[in-house]
Amino acid sequence: MNLLPHIFRIARPYNAILPLILVALGGISEGASTAVILMTVSAFFLLHSAVTIWNDIEDIHIDRDNYRDLSSFDKLGKNALKRIVIFLIAVGLGCGLLLSVNVFVVFICFVSLSYAYNSPPLQLSRRPIASIVILGACYALLPFWTGVLAAGQLSTYSVVLGVTLAISRMSLSILKDYKDAHGDAKHTKKTFLLVYGRTVTRRTSMLLACIGYAFTLATAWWFQPSLSTFYLIIGVFLCAWLVSQRQVLRKFSTYKALNEQFHKCIHYELLFYGYLAWLIT
Repeated sequence: MNLLPHIFRIARPYNAILPLILVALGGISEGASTAVILMTVSAFFLLHSAVTIWNDIEDIHIDRDNYRDLSSFDKLGKNALKRIVIFLIAVGLGCGLLLSVNVFVVFICFVSLSYAYNSPPLQLSRRPIASIVILGACYALLPFWTGVLAAGQLSTYSVVLGVTLAISRMSLSILKDYKDAHGDAKHTKKTFLLVYGRTVTRRTSMLLACIGYAFTLATAWWFQPSLSTFYLIIGVFLCAWLVSQRQVLRKFSTYKALNEQFHKCIHYELLFYGYLAWLIT
């Protein structure tokens, strides 16, 4: 029996696209070779897959109440999935150690924060503000720093840029709970959406996006003063448009429609990362 399709379905590799791009951008910014970038991206993908599967293991009851398709989960079983998680983490950490000790340390931080997010005793996914901060770190800050450390050392520029990218990622992560609102409410999971409501969630997303995008642009120009003003103008218009897509959320009243707009915002973020790649290269 071929189990790979079931593993891929649970690991949801499409969710890894944005952080993997940041891993690559971090490597490119430090002049890493193609081989190093590919190995780093592959190792981070294994760890991302592992923590995604672990998230499903921890939230299986909520996912059932949200009527998610769990046929692959039931096909493999919890014990088999735990073994897969251990295997993926072991291989991912091993690759990290081969790349550098610094990458290995960042990978340890990623796995540890992801465990703290999903599992007792901390279970930070049930703390509305802490959960958003953790997701910003795990899906932007640590991926970017991973790429940087695979080829060099953290500088003031890469540290500040990583933080600004994490803030802009937080503006997306805060919107992720629309699709799970029914099950989260039933299991009294205190997400930002359920605690503060739709309006505050949307406005906070817009505020974080404004801060994250503005400081990302400012950081790029502060440390690369030779960049053309033309690039800055393009960046300002692009970021303004991306923020406006959060404002579109006010038009929708159902969680399904809100979730669809959230996924559009995720897809649009590819434009911003493409713009960053243009600046870096």
